[in-house]
Amino acid sequence: DALDDVTEATADAPIFTAAVPFKVMGFWCKTDAVLGAAETIVFTMRSAAANLTPSLTCTMSVGETECRTLTGSTTDVAGGATVAMSVVETSNNADGDESWCRVGIALK
Repeated sequence: DALDDVTEATADAPIFTAAVPFKVMGFWCKTDAVLGAAETIVFTMRSAAANLTPSLTCTMSVGETECRTLTGSTTDVAGGATVAMSVVETSNNADGDESWCRVGIALK
């Protein structure tokens, strides 16, 4: 996660190589281990080094392994714009949870 770091721009990448604008309709994220006491993982969809508008975020808490968020639509993501998923984990251990997300989009 390179949120607000000088390296974020190098970590982000376009979803499409062609300049096709789209809207993010929502996403579903999963982790490989049940979160324990005081653990959380927060996922936030970003484009061009900023949160989408409206912000799309989901949070996993104790005992959970997945979360999702849906919206009617977001502002357009420009064709060829970089995108990233911010992942912020609060953990009381060093178990190295592996997580992934599926993002639903609508082409413009």
